[in-house]
This record gives sequence, structure tokens and C-alpha cells, in this order.
Amino acid sequence: MKAIVKHMEKMYAALLAESNEEIIESKVLNVYRGRISHLFSQQGIGAGYYSDIFKALEAMGSISYIQRGSRGVESVIVCHYPPDPDAYEARPKPDLTGAEEFANLMETVKLTEKLVGGIDIGRVMVDFERRLKALESKLDQAENSDNIKNNVTS
Repeated sequence: MKAIVKHMEKMYAALLAESNEEIIESKVLNVYRGRISHLFSQQGIGAGYYSDIFKALEAMGSISYIQRGSRGVESVIVCHYPPDPDAYEARPKPDLTGAEEFANLMETVKLTEKLVGGIDIGRVMVDFERRLKALESKLDQAENSDNIKNNVTS
């Protein structure tokens, strides 16, 4: 099971444990009121998971926000049902790059290819390195030769 799924289950359980039954629109609901960041850190979950966990819990219908917290304002979250690991794994995965961003990237790649002209940059760098070493070697030989001549004539 992926770490994020375990973290979602852990956060949902923590929200539920800290929630109270409240009647909202004639329904008895488990409602959490408090600071999510505090509850999150108590669970020992890395901050990098925060957004992904709550987006997934909300998208699955496990929770819904009545009020999003901010500085000085508590979060109010309804706990509906525990997250389903199978539903999380089966969810449609969003594209990593949107269509417009992909088009911009392709244009950049085409422009780069045009500017570089099909040059193998790696091969060019290896060639430069080889030539630089050869030049340094000749310079060292010339300096040693001058030192020898100076020592002989002194």
C-alpha cells in the first residue's frame, strides 16, 4: 500500500476521533472543528503530503469542508466515511502537463533543436575535454622545456 493511502487513513481516523456529532440540516454528522495543521503534525506525517491527502479525501467524498481554516479561523470538516484504498488507486490520474503547457514545451524543444542544429552536446563536451587536456599537456611541456633551457643557460 502506498504511503499516501496510509496517511489518508491515518488523517481521516484522527479527524474522526477529534470530531463531535452535530446536527446540520436535520442530519447527524461527525464534524471536526480545529486546526488541521496541528492535527496533521500530531500524526507525524510529512508536510509534503498535506495538500495531496486533503484533495484526495475530499475528491473521494470521505470529507467535505464547511469552512476552510486560515490564520485565526478554524477548519470545519464533515467526516463522511473512511477513504477506500482501492478507489484511490483506481482514480483517474491527471496529466502531468496540461495541453497548453505541453505545447509551450514542444515549441521550446523545437527551437532548441533548431538552434543546436542536431549537435550531440554530450559528444561535443567529450571532444572539448579531450582537446583541452591535450592543450594543457602541450603547455606543461612548453613550460618544462623553458625551465630546462633557463637552468642550462644559467
